[in-house]
Formats: sequence, C-alpha cells, structure tokens
Amino acid sequence: MSCNINFSCTYIIMISKSDRFKKLIEMAKNGDASAFSMVYTEFFTPLYRYVLYKVCETSVAEDITQMTFVKTYEKLSRLDTSKEYSPLAYLYKIASNLIIDYYRDAHPVVLDPSYEIASQINIE
Repeated sequence: MSCNINFSCTYIIMISKSDRFKKLIEMAKNGDASAFSMVYTEFFTPLYRYVLYKVCETSVAEDITQMTFVKTYEKLSRLDTSKEYSPLAYLYKIASNLIIDYYRDAHPVVLDPSYEIASQINIE
C-alpha cells in the first residue's frame, strides 16, 4: 500500500491501535485520502463480523458496515482525537445505531386487531 507521507505511514505502524486510529483520522482531516483508506482496511473485518453477528444477513451486514464508514468519514471534522477512546468502540457505536435503525425500519410492530377489541369490552 502506498502512502503520500512515507514517514507518517512508517511511524503509524509502530504505535498502538488507538493512537494509530487517532493519527490516521488527523491525517484524513487534513485531506489524506490514503489515511482513511488505512482506517477502513484495518477495521473493516472486526466491524463486519460484529454487524453480521447482530443482523445474520451478509448483504445487510455489508451495507451497514459500509454505511458506518461513510458516517465516520462525514463526521471527520467533528471527531475529537484529543479524547481517550477505543477506535472500535467508536465504530461499534455508529454501527449499533445503524442496526437499531435497520430493525426499526425493517420490522415494524404490528398489533393484533383482537387486542383493540378486547380493550373495548366493558368488564363490570
């Protein structure tokens, strides 16, 4: 994989995963597309496995995983890298919200009409 900033890429490989995530996010904020590509490459598989476990459908898991990275990219400017957090926890939180949205949209709650009739019966 090539990188625009050779020193930065070499340096990033030698630091912790959390610090590497923060450094790559900072580089992506400054317009380095290859930095976000590295975030995607490193975190796609664990995130995809998590989503697949939750939705049990490969095509849905792929879509939600992809959307998680899209949302992360859209929020780059608001991401505060000075705070201490786990990169996977951050991505899992976004994915969890998308999973909730998926189930909310795909599986609406339908009440049985007999419940409505039963509630209208006057018991005295």
